[in-house]
Amino acid sequence: MGLGHIGEIACRLIEHGLASHTPAAAIASGTWQDEKVVTGTLASLPDQAQQAALKAPVLFIVGRVVEIRDALAAAPRRDEPSAAVRQEVQAGHG
Repeated sequence: MGLGHIGEIACRLIEHGLASHTPAAAIASGTWQDEKVVTGTLASLPDQAQQAALKAPVLFIVGRVVEIRDALAAAPRRDEPSAAVRQEVQAGHG
């Protein structure tokens, strides 16, 4: 439903008080190797999603959290479980 109605969803959010320049993102195939992320504003996202040829299912994120995407992507990743988790597993609790 979402991807096919992204324009209507954006319009309704704007009609109900969100600014047209509110940050927004569309994420297709999230967490998969072929993940596609399109970021823009409520006003621009419908056209951007169409130009990117996103395929459903797509997750929409709306609000200032979209602005920190690049900072989060640049942060070091922790591929190992925390020390507390390792201790629990070693103790037989996990």
